[in-house]
Amino acid sequence: MPGSGLAAIARPKEGGQPIVEPFEPAGQDRGPDEAMPEPQDIQTVDQALEQIDRLLHQMLLLAGLSASDADVDRARLQQALDRLRNKIDRIADSIR
Repeated sequence: MPGSGLAAIARPKEGGQPIVEPFEPAGQDRGPDEAMPEPQDIQTVDQALEQIDRLLHQMLLLAGLSASDADVDRARLQQALDRLRNKIDRIADSIR
C-alpha cells in the first residue's frame, strides 16, 4: 500500500502463506475538520520537552550521587528530587 500512509502486518496462515492486513496506527485518523497543530504550539511543546529533559538529567545526577558511597545527606537529595519532579509535573500540566 505505498503512499497510503498505512503499514501492513503479516501473520502466518494455515498452509504457511502469510496474510497481509492493513494497519493504521492509533492517532492517525485525522478527520477533515481537525486542524493541524499550530507551529507555535509545536514549538511550545518542544521547548517544554527540552526543559523536562534537562530536569531529568539533573535528577539522574542526584540519584547517582545518592547511590554513591559519598557522605551525602540523602534526605536533602530526596527533597531536591521532589522539587524537580514537581517542576516536571507543572511543565507537563501547562502543555495539556
